[in-house]
Amino acid sequence: MIDACYDSQLCFVESRNSRVRLGIEAPACTGVHRKEVWDALQ
Repeated sequence: MIDACYDSQLCFVESRNSRVRLGIEAPACTGVHRKEVWDALQ
């Protein structure tokens, strides 16, 4: 799970039609997976 102590952030990348692309900004030593981000947003 993404934790605040890892200083991870979501950033807006682009918007096309009804889809939005988000980016993940995190230190290289932090393992961040898209599924974990999706689960956290749910």
